[in-house]
Amino acid sequence: MQTASDKQQLELIRRSMVDPSAENKAKELLLTDIYTQVRVAYGDGIAPNGGKLAHLPSCVKASDLCQDDLQFPYNAIRVLMARYMTRNEHGLFMETPSMVYRRVAEGFSNVLGKKKANMLYKIMISGRFVFNSPTLFNMYVNGARGTLSACYVTPVYDDMSSIMDAAHVQAMTFKWGGGQGFSF
Repeated sequence: MQTASDKQQLELIRRSMVDPSAENKAKELLLTDIYTQVRVAYGDGIAPNGGKLAHLPSCVKASDLCQDDLQFPYNAIRVLMARYMTRNEHGLFMETPSMVYRRVAEGFSNVLGKKKANMLYKIMISGRFVFNSPTLFNMYVNGARGTLSACYVTPVYDDMSSIMDAAHVQAMTFKWGGGQGFSF
């Protein structure tokens, strides 16, 4: 169901073809809608899968727009909403676009250390680097909740047991967002 804000955003995006500043207005409306959900749904910062989310930014708490979120183009925010931003069991967003990147960067802090994890966040938020989908889906502050790789190759031997094992491996790989190849 479209809300009044959705209709306003659509009209602003249509207008952005001739007035580029209209996209910024649409983005502000969209982020305001997201922040409203996040303030309600964030709770203790634990996702339904047990993954720990990044800390709730003070700008979201204060109902201000976060500068890091304003760096994303409108369509990028829509893609993050559709695919990567964690939702609670009621479908409400638990994180903002920049919190997705913060969650992933902090998830690597046990390997990189806090300082390098913060550098990784800055590289990601600047748009110079973004991880693949499985990493954006599955990396949380307290570690991975699934695979971080996109592609796997599974050997298959010429017997029923091996074929069935490969089918099981394929199903589990797809479940966690990876792709599957077979070496026949």
